[in-house]
Amino acid sequence: MTRRDTLSEFLKKWEPLKQIPHFDTARKLKNLTKLFHSFIIDRNIYTHGGLFLLVPDKILLIEHVENGETVFSQINSQILLSYNKAYQLLLTFLSLIEGLYYGADEERIESILNNYNTILNS
Repeated sequence: MTRRDTLSEFLKKWEPLKQIPHFDTARKLKNLTKLFHSFIIDRNIYTHGGLFLLVPDKILLIEHVENGETVFSQINSQILLSYNKAYQLLLTFLSLIEGLYYGADEERIESILNNYNTILNS
């Protein structure tokens, strides 16, 4: 079983998480695990890729390997803001898991969920 499968299975079966409307169905959890997967793929690209600037056009590119081939992808502020939003959502979700696991009070859990909603709707 891969780490991704292990995470998915844990999230599907963990009862405290099933009590929260954002994460109470398999479809909602699948969206979250897809976000984790995409975030990790993107992180690998940003970490290991090479940056290039096309000066006349003022276009920023990142060179990376995709399916065994070297490709160039454009990077702009919208892409980086989207990546940052995914980071914030995942960090907030992990804070929720931690709070549920360690028995945080209801007020703390509600605060984390409010933060999650704010990020999700931004």
